[in-house]
Amino acid sequence: MAPAAVTADSDPPSPTASDTSQVSMEADIKGILRNLPSRADLAQMLGKLETTFQQKMESLNSEITQVGRRVQDLEDERGSHHTLMHSLSAKVQAQERHLSMMQRSLDDIDNRGRRNNLPEAEGENLYNILASLFNLILKRKPESPVILDRAHRSLRPKAAVGDAPRDIICRIHYYALKADILKHLRDTSGPLLYQGHEIQIYQDLSWHTLQARRALRPITDQLRSRNIRYRWGFPFALIVNTRGTTYTISTHQDIVPFTEALNLAETSILDWYAPDPALTAPPQQKRPRWRSPAKRQRQTQAGLSQHLEEGGQTTAAGR
Repeated sequence: MAPAAVTADSDPPSPTASDTSQVSMEADIKGILRNLPSRADLAQMLGKLETTFQQKMESLNSEITQVGRRVQDLEDERGSHHTLMHSLSAKVQAQERHLSMMQRSLDDIDNRGRRNNLPEAEGENLYNILASLFNLILKRKPESPVILDRAHRSLRPKAAVGDAPRDIICRIHYYALKADILKHLRDTSGPLLYQGHEIQIYQDLSWHTLQARRALRPITDQLRSRNIRYRWGFPFALIVNTRGTTYTISTHQDIVPFTEALNLAETSILDWYAPDPALTAPPQQKRPRWRSPAKRQRQTQAGLSQHLEEGGQTTAAGR
């Protein structure tokens, strides 16, 4: 006989910890999903972004357009300035040539005028002294005739006792005789002595011509050190004849070709006809620095904020 089945009533199973955690997670996920923006919210946000982006792009396009216009204006202005600069440069070069020619012409007139200087009353007999001196240079008899149109001391106060006497300026009637005297002086080595005194004789030249010769002294020193003969042209020119070729310095622009042709050392020489270097160009008007409208607005707002803050601090301090 089969055993009898035994039945007994039992309680339902209690939920475990894992089941509770899963329920909580599902609740959290549902809450997160409920808080997510809807399609309408996303469309609204996208519309705001598009509006903001469009405003920024319009502002940027406006600034780029202004920059483009300014660049175009600058290029146009640069082109006009470039043309003007070339025109002025050509005019300045032409004026420099004209001024150089005018100065040479003035020196020519001045030097020719000095050939017939005005006399000054003197108690000494300068005519006899000069005639004796010139005959000594020419190696002629002391009584040989020398015709002088003018002879006088330089127009400055008399020298004190023991000082160097004033220069004597004279005009020889015949130019050929004058040239012969100067040639003998160039061919003579050593000092010229007359009655125990050293005498120096120069051609009477204008101040500008003397300044030009003095400026070329570094070149003439090199020529003498290399035994290269040179002579001075009239009214002003440094002339060298060598190997059948003539080289001349008449203006400052001739120095470089002259030194290169004769293999002389490079020398820095100021232009004797140049204007005063102290005369500087007038100050040029400076263009204000360009700023974009947005940057100007930001700087204005920053300045206003700083002004308001300083005003608030002043008010607080007053209280």
